[in-house]
Amino acid sequence: MKLTTSKELDPIERRMQRGRRVARVVTCIVLLAVGVTALLKPDLFSAQLSMPSEQERAEAKKQRQKKQSQKPRRRLSKLDVERLAKLREERARKQMMEMLRRLEQRIVLAEKEEAAVTARFRKDPALFDSLLPLLVEHSDKVYGAIRKSRMQAYGEKTSVLHQKLKQLEPVAREVQIVWQFARRYQSHATEDAFKPLAAAVDRLTRVLAESDYTELLGQQALRYGLSIQSNVDAIRNQDRDMAVRGFAQPEDHPLSASQRAQFDRTIRPMTMAELHQLSQLMAEHYKNLMGDVAAGELADAAEIPFPVALDKLAHEPYAKDDMQEELQQEMPENVDQLDQFTEALTEAQMSAARALMESGGEMPGQGEGEQADGGEGQGGDKSGDAKFGDGPFGSGGGNGTENSNQQGDPSGPGQRSREAVWRSLALRSDLAASQDRSRQITVNKKKVLANVLPGRRFSSQSERKGYLFIDTWHIIGPWDAQATRGRQIDFSKIYPLEKKVDLDAIYTTGKRHFLYDDERGYAGKDERSGRLRWQFYQSPTVEVRIPREQLSNDALYFAYTEVYFEQETTMNLAIASDDAARIRVNGKIVFEDAGLSPYEISEQVRVVKFKRGVNKILVRLVNGPGPCRFSLLLIPKT
Repeated sequence: MKLTTSKELDPIERRMQRGRRVARVVTCIVLLAVGVTALLKPDLFSAQLSMPSEQERAEAKKQRQKKQSQKPRRRLSKLDVERLAKLREERARKQMMEMLRRLEQRIVLAEKEEAAVTARFRKDPALFDSLLPLLVEHSDKVYGAIRKSRMQAYGEKTSVLHQKLKQLEPVAREVQIVWQFARRYQSHATEDAFKPLAAAVDRLTRVLAESDYTELLGQQALRYGLSIQSNVDAIRNQDRDMAVRGFAQPEDHPLSASQRAQFDRTIRPMTMAELHQLSQLMAEHYKNLMGDVAAGELADAAEIPFPVALDKLAHEPYAKDDMQEELQQEMPENVDQLDQFTEALTEAQMSAARALMESGGEMPGQGEGEQADGGEGQGGDKSGDAKFGDGPFGSGGGNGTENSNQQGDPSGPGQRSREAVWRSLALRSDLAASQDRSRQITVNKKKVLANVLPGRRFSSQSERKGYLFIDTWHIIGPWDAQATRGRQIDFSKIYPLEKKVDLDAIYTTGKRHFLYDDERGYAGKDERSGRLRWQFYQSPTVEVRIPREQLSNDALYFAYTEVYFEQETTMNLAIASDDAARIRVNGKIVFEDAGLSPYEISEQVRVVKFKRGVNKILVRLVNGPGPCRFSLLLIPKT
């Protein structure tokens, strides 16, 4: 058979061939159109292909958020919103009242403990004579503050300071009267000898309380003046109650005796704002009571008079949260207001919970009859009966109150040694800046800088021993903070960052003009955008310095890090800041310095208990003029 072939294409092949021709024609037309367009409008394609700037992206994001916010949210009637708000408020009030009941139980026990301590020292035959060194020391301190202000005024050579300098002269004379009397004081001094002294002290305290002098000399001088007045009155009237009066008295409780007798009936009609304020005042009273108890323990361990122990004790007032404005808002009318209302209720509950936990109490809802904190106890407290353990801080130490340096070693015996008491209590106090430091924890700066190593993970098998510093941080800022030397920084306002740390969040700041002056040679003025993000920073030295691109005078910063411990560990933590700082470890305040002080590597030493696993550390740092830095140094046990 003979095969023949045909040159005619198959119908399918013909259709494919026509399609290819059409595609080529269309491609040519498109290319021709693009070429003509490029000739006529050469900037068109480059503008379309360029990436948007950061500012343009931010603006586009704002527009998207604006459109999303305009979308209809959950549809609730005004009546439904009001019902939900009342329901949530009632739940929060019940929780708050239960926490207040437990806090009141802790206060009753603390008052009994404090009364027993002061009653014992009230019988001291040398009680009034022990006030003599305090009169001398505090009058010296006031006179020293005046001399320092004089020198500063002479250096400034301005008319305003010169006028204030003249006004300081009578104050200096009043101090000299107190000082000279204290030097020659005898316990049998007559009433006639006390009259001119008491009058001079009254004039002194009135002058120191005036705003101009408080600004010039600082709050510390006023504290010294009030201490002098109290001690002079105690000696003059032979008042033993006043001589042993410490940080608190039972009458300092925010409620009267009759109100406390019917505690539930008293707090039941209170609003949420009133309940929260009461929780803060009660927590402050409890901490002051335990400060007196700690002073008695210090007096016994150091073999010093009780008034001297009160003066030397590193006692700081309770850091109260002010939420009156947030909690006094009107009943919400829409969903947005309801969310804000609920958030305020939650924050108030968290604040009251902190007050309860720092008093050693247990939160409502936790297992009754179980020992708090994994069987180690806080302040000797056991849930269910709120009973003290062996001694004022419980068997085996336990957790002390905020900033009190009273955190004991949970693995140690119930009775702490005198050396341990000195180490935990006899640190720097508000009144006695000069004290016997021979028994305190000291840090040799040269030795530290020669041997210190960075670290964030700690275990018993770690090769790194000795001094360790935390080098890795996330830092955000600056926000505006009006920091003036001679004035105390107000830490009462709690920022959202102190409640929840979100390293991915973006914040805004009104501080766009950065004026800075740093000893590293950084000086000048920059203008930045108003957007802030967390910046990773790894410090090469013990001192964690605010990076150049974030540095500013009169600024607020936050620094956050996490450290890991293989086992629950109690360590000495040397803390330093330039200028003011508040430091939290796992939410608890372990350090607070409200003054604009220079950097000193061992400014304060705290005994801090780190839990097993991850521990969160948050630093709130306020910078005045000049450099801004801080450090956290872990000191080995000796």
